[in-house]
Amino acid sequence: MNNLTQSKLNILIVHNYYQISGGEDTVVANEKSMLEHYGHKVILYTKSNLDINQKSLLSKISLGIKSIYNAEVYRDIQELILKEQIQIVHVHNTLSLISPSVYYAACDLGIPVFQTVHNYRLFCVNALLYRDQHICEECVSGGLFHAFQHKCYHQSRLQTLLCILILKIHRFRNIYRKINYICLTEFNRQKFIEALGKHVNINHIFVKPNFIQDQFPDLPAKEFHTACDEYFLFVGRLDSSKGVIELINAWPDHAISLIICGTGPEEENIRATLKKTNQNNIMLLGKQPHDHVLQYLYHAKALIFSSQWYEGFPMILVESMMCGTPVICHNIGNAADIIRQISPETVIDITRDLPKVITAFQKEKYTVPYRNFYLQNYTEEKNYHDLMQIYNLQE
Repeated sequence: MNNLTQSKLNILIVHNYYQISGGEDTVVANEKSMLEHYGHKVILYTKSNLDINQKSLLSKISLGIKSIYNAEVYRDIQELILKEQIQIVHVHNTLSLISPSVYYAACDLGIPVFQTVHNYRLFCVNALLYRDQHICEECVSGGLFHAFQHKCYHQSRLQTLLCILILKIHRFRNIYRKINYICLTEFNRQKFIEALGKHVNINHIFVKPNFIQDQFPDLPAKEFHTACDEYFLFVGRLDSSKGVIELINAWPDHAISLIICGTGPEEENIRATLKKTNQNNIMLLGKQPHDHVLQYLYHAKALIFSSQWYEGFPMILVESMMCGTPVICHNIGNAADIIRQISPETVIDITRDLPKVITAFQKEKYTVPYRNFYLQNYTEEKNYHDLMQIYNLQE
């Protein structure tokens, strides 16, 4: 591809929505809006896994086969490419209804494909590198059969086997080597290479994070530290991988308040833990509207990020930076890699070091570095520049 970015592009964005909406959906909407803002023509091709619930048993079996290869999607994508004169196909998720057939449709017409790697699904069936409350890389080092042993997809060997077949068949057909990949962090890129180096072109694996719109464009960075109340904040889904119970157990009785925003499958266990420990300086607020979360972030002394797994690209970290609020995070995975670039001393073992770190914590020391890190790395303008560079680097 030669200097495509000097002209406006016709881009096809492809995304398969899960049954429960999540961060990937927001990224798709943000990137579409960004590209249109800069004058590119964007066509959106989507399917939703909610449609699976409306199918009969026989139809669901047929859809299982189509998740390996969907001829209808192949035809749709080729028709769109020809009709709209598409120059770039940018894929976000293919599971389950779109399938990898989108790759073949574009490649057979000589159109470059870019796949944003939101998680670890191309080499980990449950997409997390985490199972049974611990990090798991057995499929990275020993092959996908381990996923079948552990029933890693929805606790079903049949569904796990189908996911394995999808990966194995398309690795064998060598389609993954024809695709360009956009990883969200360097940590994810290294994991991707470690797991799939022999199945992909490692020269076509790029790094570009997600971005968020600045909510405080006119506020000088030096003024952010003045918005500081006497509490720390946790925001996230309440499940075992987020380390909330570990955080509660590590929180000192005499410390200032910890506010927890979120809901999830571990909520009742968390409430039981709070009742058992009788800590009146921890408040569980449940799920909060996004604008309320941003206000809590803006005024907090720090965000506590206690996740026990690698994560993909935690947007709450970027939102915290945008608010000029520092982050104290558990020393693991992407969060640690990101925060270590700004404040390595706040990357800790949560279970062991938290009391020492939060004692006399001074927000004003960190607000300017955090706010500037956001402005340098996670704005729409920077993201657009990075994406255009990636499109243009592909050959």
